[in-house]
Amino acid sequence: MKMFHILCLVIVSTLGYSQNETTIFPAEFLGIWKGKLLIYKGENVTNTIEMSVEHLPTDTAGVYIWSIIYGTEDTGKRPYYLRTVDATKGHYQIDEKNGIVLDSYFVGGKLVSHFLVQGNRLTTSYELVGEEMIFEVIVTKEEKPTITGDIGPEIPPVTSYLVSGYQKAILKKVK
Repeated sequence: MKMFHILCLVIVSTLGYSQNETTIFPAEFLGIWKGKLLIYKGENVTNTIEMSVEHLPTDTAGVYIWSIIYGTEDTGKRPYYLRTVDATKGHYQIDEKNGIVLDSYFVGGKLVSHFLVQGNRLTTSYELVGEEMIFEVIVTKEEKPTITGDIGPEIPPVTSYLVSGYQKAILKKVK
């Protein structure tokens, strides 16, 4: 049971809001950022796509343009909004303007979303590192998880998932 309590403590402590002392969110994330998105399969880059993000203020307090552009603006623009839910708790929502709204949390200097779509779990993050914005996506398969542990009251079951994809872009501010 002690192991279960330690695991719960770790999980609960990661849910609390913590902001990097040097990062002001979302103000420092605003601008137009460009770079290349690298798509990995295992250790190998299988595709590279031009990518940019437009993180811009709007006339509405607490609402920001949060667009992602894969390739060209004509064919690859995803015109989202970032909406503030509770800045003191680091809670935001990315509104895809099509009925899909993703809860996102600013924690540890990163804006992180975790969601499930069509059998895939995705974790996305935006982080400022020096003069660059790092955008990452981790994809895991919901099907056929591995379940270990579950050995009495002290060892709870633990479920792990196949990591089926990883994407990373290092973006530089152009405006």
